[in-house]
Amino acid sequence: MTLRTTLLCVGLCLTAFSAHAQSAAGVAEHAPADTCLAVASNDVAETCQDFLATRIGQMLSGPDFAPLVDELRRRDMAGPLHLRPAFGFDWSELDDLHAPGGLFIFPLADDKQGAAWVFDGTPSDESSSPLAAAGRYFQSQGFARSTEQRGGAALTIYRPPDDKQDETPRVQFVGNGFYGLANSPEAAAAVLAVEQEASLATSPLWQQTTPGGTVAAPRAGDVSFVLRPMELWELLRRADEARQASSDDTESQPADSNEPERDPLASSRQLGFDGIASAAGRVTFPAQQGRDWGIAAEVLVQRPLDKALRLLKFESGAVPMLRDGIGADVTSTSYWWWDFPTAMKGFGNLFDEANEPGPDGVGLFEDMLDGLRDDPEGVQVDLRRDVFGQLGPGIMNITDRLGPKTEQLPHGDRTLYMAQVRDVDTVAKALADFYRGDDRVTSEQVGEYQVYTVPEGASLFVEGESDSVVSVRALALGEGRMLFGTDEQLLRTTLAGGPEGTRLKDDPNWMTLWDTLRQRQSEGALWGLAQLGHVLEPSYAQATSAPAEKEEEDGSPAGELWRVLLFGTADPEADVPLAAAPPYSRVRTALPATGTALKSSDQGWTLTIDAQRAAP
Repeated sequence: MTLRTTLLCVGLCLTAFSAHAQSAAGVAEHAPADTCLAVASNDVAETCQDFLATRIGQMLSGPDFAPLVDELRRRDMAGPLHLRPAFGFDWSELDDLHAPGGLFIFPLADDKQGAAWVFDGTPSDESSSPLAAAGRYFQSQGFARSTEQRGGAALTIYRPPDDKQDETPRVQFVGNGFYGLANSPEAAAAVLAVEQEASLATSPLWQQTTPGGTVAAPRAGDVSFVLRPMELWELLRRADEARQASSDDTESQPADSNEPERDPLASSRQLGFDGIASAAGRVTFPAQQGRDWGIAAEVLVQRPLDKALRLLKFESGAVPMLRDGIGADVTSTSYWWWDFPTAMKGFGNLFDEANEPGPDGVGLFEDMLDGLRDDPEGVQVDLRRDVFGQLGPGIMNITDRLGPKTEQLPHGDRTLYMAQVRDVDTVAKALADFYRGDDRVTSEQVGEYQVYTVPEGASLFVEGESDSVVSVRALALGEGRMLFGTDEQLLRTTLAGGPEGTRLKDDPNWMTLWDTLRQRQSEGALWGLAQLGHVLEPSYAQATSAPAEKEEEDGSPAGELWRVLLFGTADPEADVPLAAAPPYSRVRTALPATGTALKSSDQGWTLTIDAQRAAP
């Protein structure tokens, strides 16, 4: 069983376990200190019940998802909706488990990976207990059962039959006051060898999930989690490489491709995203308080921020007021305090990697800016000094799905940014010089604003045509701010005072979320509102479409996560029951509006997300 298989339950684990400081730390005492993913619970059964009270829990366990769950069971496919093929037990066995428990994923020697469920206490002899259910399942699948003693622990090993040699042996272990199931003998040995003083529970990272850390004290129904993203990705990569090496399927390796496939992991390292060291915190389900769920986390990053992470170089400021003129039907709106010149350096790294992946592309954006400034036959405009250096720190953006639906934008997505301008005259002269003589650009005066637009396929911020990162098709400068975005009509509507209909400031649901954010964090770096039902629609379409029907060749991470949640695999070529997945119109109703607040710290960011309790 590869790590990808063991990760199939993670999506639901993060939304189906509660955490209490002392007991959660108890199961973490049996996890290796270098665990790269941990999810811990004080009372598994109680938290399953709490999760089922949320809108998304009701949806996943209700009639809309019943056909998909039934098909997964018929095919015996492992996934978050059907755990049994991976672990031997399913959610029905966890529903009655009133004990602390956790899932831990960690590296092993020889580039192998380990995964283990660990529960506090003594295993029940009842037939509905997880270990009893797992034993029945593995034996029904032809796994050979054997037992042995290792130190003070009793082990039960289930070895796969000859026709399932791609599987690994599963190991049940019962120690002194704890028990569980591991994905291999090596993983079980690693758990049994953990000393309390050298466990995950004693690491500074785990303290971020407990009252002694920087996150607020836990409550009944919480989920404690720890994530080391790059280490986890490395484990996934090694598991995939091992699977591909042992596969006889050569059709998946295109022999006639002249262009090398981009390596997402190498690209992320090239962009500096390995500077995000870890995240630790809790998920909670306070449905009775008008919220469906919430997240509080500490994100640790390497300082100073480098490469593309400079896009996240926030400054600190007071919570802003919501602007007039924003319609209530937006997909999202965010406000943040930004070091704009530094952020543009980070944007340059994205530009470089998108246009020329790898080390050969480093510096393309900076070279372009130098050329615009220094070329005697060019525009001779210093965008760094006269534009980027004059913008911020106050920034906001809005996104909606009200634009024309085109082949490039099948959902009609539109984005508009608004930035404070320190010296409007300096920016105005720079823009006039920059666009002078460019036949693509149309310039006109609209009230107090100078407006620049380009046709579809062009971008105001890139020479020639480019859709490699973002296409800015409209820009307006005036009244101490600059607006720029992907859609001309959205910009003009905003300049005219906003769309007709209900405004965001007049919508009680949006304002309840905004007031929650303001009360939680009067000063910080970022505040945002988003309607997940809109945000996640394209990625759901990606996950539930056949390869030939996909709107774009490269899938988004959100689409891959949907595919893992629904079908237990991110492989776009896998034979999965697409037709059994419910239509998105049924899923959307369970995805709430959310409010996000972020505050910078010496070590990274403190992040909170509140999800509103949607109407039935």
